[in-house]
Amino acid sequence: YSNDLLAQRLGELRRARGWTQVDLAKKCGINYTTINKIESRQRKPTVPVLFLFCEVLNVSSDYLIGLSDNPDGDGIKRSVCTSVA
Repeated sequence: YSNDLLAQRLGELRRARGWTQVDLAKKCGINYTTINKIESRQRKPTVPVLFLFCEVLNVSSDYLIGLSDNPDGDGIKRSVCTSVA
């Protein structure tokens, strides 16, 4: 997958909601430095963190990692994210 695209989309989705990195981190229950490092391409998210992003941002994992340009995915991706998280 594309770490660059994931970082870009994560930042875009966060900003579109008017959230800071701290806001997103609180909603996900993780440290804001994790968000910062992912958005600045210094770190890749773990699978559980990726699934948290899917749930909190209400998008498919395929969209976040650049496998799809459709935030809703194929209808099953989001349910997979929310059931695992």
